[in-house]
Amino acid sequence: MEEKKEMNVPEEYKPISPIGYIGYSILFALPLIGWIFVLVFGLSKNGNKNRKNLAMAYIIIWVITIVLSIIGWVVLGDAIFDILHNAYVA
Repeated sequence: MEEKKEMNVPEEYKPISPIGYIGYSILFALPLIGWIFVLVFGLSKNGNKNRKNLAMAYIIIWVITIVLSIIGWVVLGDAIFDILHNAYVA
């Protein structure tokens, strides 16, 4: 049997296990506490780089989602306004 070798990697560069990713995803999905953790992990200068990158990915996804939602609501709102306006004017 092969012995497990200790990785001589600094703590800030240690990889996150698949279970760790699942745990962080569950944590980040919590409505208020998770959002705070995402911001703390993503914007901190210290800590694990892999965790920071995961949190930054969540922040980027949030920004994209918010921008697309705003665009969608503006377009949908304009379409609904036009439909209602045309229904009552005719």
